[in-house]
Amino acid sequence: MDGVVVIDKPKSRTSFWVVDKIRDLTGVKKVGHTGTLDPLATGVLPICIGEATKAADLFMSGDKIYEVTAKLGERTDTLDAEGKVVDQREVSSANVSRDALIKVINKFVGEIEQTPPMYSALKKDGVPLYKLARKGIDVDRQKRKVNINHIELLEMNTPFFSLRVDCSKGTYIRSLVDDIGVELGTFAHVTELRRTRSGVFDIKDSCQLDSELNILSLEKALSMLLPVVDVDKDVAVKIAKGYQIDLWGAGIENVPDNFVARSIGKDGAKKIVAIIKDKKISRVFNYSDWGV
Repeated sequence: MDGVVVIDKPKSRTSFWVVDKIRDLTGVKKVGHTGTLDPLATGVLPICIGEATKAADLFMSGDKIYEVTAKLGERTDTLDAEGKVVDQREVSSANVSRDALIKVINKFVGEIEQTPPMYSALKKDGVPLYKLARKGIDVDRQKRKVNINHIELLEMNTPFFSLRVDCSKGTYIRSLVDDIGVELGTFAHVTELRRTRSGVFDIKDSCQLDSELNILSLEKALSMLLPVVDVDKDVAVKIAKGYQIDLWGAGIENVPDNFVARSIGKDGAKKIVAIIKDKKISRVFNYSDWGV
């Protein structure tokens, strides 16, 4: 079984818990997610199954869309509602207006620098930051450049406000909310977070873990990223053996620089052979289908 299933991750569950659940439900050991969601968060979590795990980095490289609710006046150690309050500052509609909030969030549109939160899966000398944070250890974290494509204020009911954020891979919404709070002259932390889109995968295409899994085939999932081009079986065999095939020099017309190669396998059905990136073989799938 090879493909991608888009799960609507339930609240209070880790992304790794979802991966284990998919292993149990499918009986496939080779399973991986395409970017973690915090336990507090819900929403789009694409899970790669079987050979699709080889393309996990491609599936997770696209922009994300989140809907987040935050509370003003409090900072927590985790930057969300699961942590303990470490700083407080009184907030009212008088000192933090809707117009002031809109003005501030607009400052964060474009390329910005973020400091990753201590409670994150990033590692310092091989140790996840969250493990250090649990021991009360705070270490310097290098700032990262991310891109905020768009921020929309959905609702404001002081001390709470809700945003829709369209952003690049690697953006920490908790850090964004914390920075917005500081810019407003107060603090803020995430109380609810939902990812509604991750790359090519949308929340409307997701399924619940307690319902029938809608598993996209490897071909269907990859075709959402790149065009699919059929190649001869002898070419497929050479690709599977690790040869770099010059499809362009061979005179095949209309072959793009980046595509998904497909051919007829041993069982007579069309199968995905490889991903071609910048005219070179990036990764190969299902070696056995080509007698290798």
